[in-house]
Amino acid sequence: MELADYQGGGALNPAEAVVVRNSDVNPCKSHEAAITPGKQPLQTDFDRCSPSMLAFRDMKAAQSFAAEHGGQILRFAALAAEFNR
Repeated sequence: MELADYQGGGALNPAEAVVVRNSDVNPCKSHEAAITPGKQPLQTDFDRCSPSMLAFRDMKAAQSFAAEHGGQILRFAALAAEFNR
């Protein structure tokens, strides 16, 4: 498993990483207008990144981000344990 810090981009140790889940920031959502060759609007949706989960180096960085963008803060280990049930 590889994680990268959302703010700095550096590699994170999963055992020490903190995740913000369900914030209002989703890096997969494209905000560019997309059009078809016939000049009609094209609906773009990336469902592989929902809900948004962003990794941070430490709790303080995650809390600062969540204060501005909302979301649930949890340790990556706790998130991984949810999928191992």
